[in-house]
Amino acid sequence: MSVTITQARPEGSPETATKELQQRVDRNRKRSNRASNLKREANRLCKQMYAFLQEEHPSIPQEDLNVLEKAGRQISSCATHALYREHLGGASPVEYIGAATCKHKICPVCNSERSKRLRRKWMDYLTANPKLLEEYDPMHLTLTVPHTAAHGFRGEQFYVMTLINIFKEMRRNVWFSGRPEVLPKYCEETGKLLRKGRDGIEGMVYAGEYGAEVTRNEHGMHFHIHSLVFVRKQLQNRNELHRHILLAWNWATMDQTATRQHFRPDELAAIKKGNKLLTDEDLAALVPQGSTLVGLESLFVMSDKRLGTSDKWDAEKRQWKHYVSKNNLKSLISGVMECLKYHFEPLALKKHGSPEYDFQLLLELLPKIFGKPLYQKFGAFRGVTELNINPPKDAAGEAAELLQDYAHEEVINPDTLEEAEREEYTYFVACVASVYHFNEHGLRPHVRRNAPRVYLDQARTMGHALRVMIDMSITKRE
Repeated sequence: MSVTITQARPEGSPETATKELQQRVDRNRKRSNRASNLKREANRLCKQMYAFLQEEHPSIPQEDLNVLEKAGRQISSCATHALYREHLGGASPVEYIGAATCKHKICPVCNSERSKRLRRKWMDYLTANPKLLEEYDPMHLTLTVPHTAAHGFRGEQFYVMTLINIFKEMRRNVWFSGRPEVLPKYCEETGKLLRKGRDGIEGMVYAGEYGAEVTRNEHGMHFHIHSLVFVRKQLQNRNELHRHILLAWNWATMDQTATRQHFRPDELAAIKKGNKLLTDEDLAALVPQGSTLVGLESLFVMSDKRLGTSDKWDAEKRQWKHYVSKNNLKSLISGVMECLKYHFEPLALKKHGSPEYDFQLLLELLPKIFGKPLYQKFGAFRGVTELNINPPKDAAGEAAELLQDYAHEEVINPDTLEEAEREEYTYFVACVASVYHFNEHGLRPHVRRNAPRVYLDQARTMGHALRVMIDMSITKRE
């Protein structure tokens, strides 16, 4: 469930306060517009899915079609119940509060909500623990493997879980995660040494997290791992860690069906150019059938405008890559938010160059991602509950989580930017697909005139309204 974050009235000069309040209104309208557009995309997915299921598919087992039908039912129910705040009087401006979502991994709405929830939790955590960014160097690690349209990777077209498992095994290396200290153990009766002790070793990576991203091109599905790693400070820590990862990842991702069977001299030169610690012996140890696609770099933000003289142009994204300052906490947090943005990107489920969804791919994908985590924490972040993004398992838990975060917000009229008294607004529930936003009106939410909406006159607080909305969505599904 997505919720508008309305903070306390900003301090400072009246002009500054007014500007910040208007920015808050604009952010809310952008969130509302995005939620509505994603719900309409989810509706298109379900419409195409139902059309596919109506056709004859003698070669597809019925149980596979049932899985697809179940996914369609779940996604079609997503965000049909959303909570809005309507201000009374004047032009009756509307604010988006949040929607009851389906939690499905291929749902466009839910992937966006997961990404937003993840970034909010990290923003809060890093703000509360600034020493983490002072004592360690956060870096953006990108891992992938060569693949072909015919064979994928090692014969798998959907190889994301294989990629995740290889990454998991690599993190067990002592140079990555270290090893704990072990104390010697003696027999209480005889005093005989039962187990030798050993010193602990600090790995280069203190902690981190990762998520899987899926893109698609003429070579088929392409999977990446994007990982945020907090690296222990030392001279050349980037180059040293990159060298270890490159050598380990290359051997761990050997694929006999790979199209590359020999390195060209220019390929080896490019690999060596990316890390001055790589030796000729390191290059000789690389195997051409393994991946050399390892990216490890300082944090950055993507911008439509050039922010510094050292910025690099990214032709694929058509934006400038600006590396953030390591000495500025706000800049570092911005870089972390950019890194996390790649998690929960919409899965590349459409046919290449087409608005049509690939349901043959979905039939293969759904069983493989069912119950499998595509986002995880590791190292010292394992067990840090503040960074968990798994949704509550029941309506009461979902409402309690939202209340904990937003129960004390100040309500502002989007038109006047003044604090609103309780009698000056009300709550209603509607489907987000029935709310439209127009650029010429500053993305102001407009509810379709004949769209059904349910006013919650009995709800005196936002928490009460959220609980009622969640209960309505559950009753509808049942």
